[in-house]
Amino acid sequence: MSITIVILVLGLIIFLVAVPVGLLFWLRRKSEGALAGVTDTLRDEGVVMAERMANFFGLLSKSAGHVRGNGALVLTKHALEFFMFVPKKHFTFSLDSITRLDDPKWWPGKSVGKRLVAVDYENG
Repeated sequence: MSITIVILVLGLIIFLVAVPVGLLFWLRRKSEGALAGVTDTLRDEGVVMAERMANFFGLLSKSAGHVRGNGALVLTKHALEFFMFVPKKHFTFSLDSITRLDDPKWWPGKSVGKRLVAVDYENG
């Protein structure tokens, strides 16, 4: 009886480790492919910097109904672009429209344990 419990506990531990690690590798592969396509698309825009594993915490103006997700953040000479993987969304913030940058630890009650980038912008 006790060997069965040990096997079940070990199986559960392996499952709880394997699923998040597998998900992380899947996201990394997806982000590498997406970022390669994004930087090819934005090549004429002059990519200055790119982060393939960025988190989108939502738009403050959308209140509690905003969508969060993982994706690629790309800074070009003219815009800050975020390409969300799931759901597939694309946000473009023209550098001319950005009025302020901040680095809060929290964004509407959410955090990832490190400083975030908050972008204030004017939407014409």
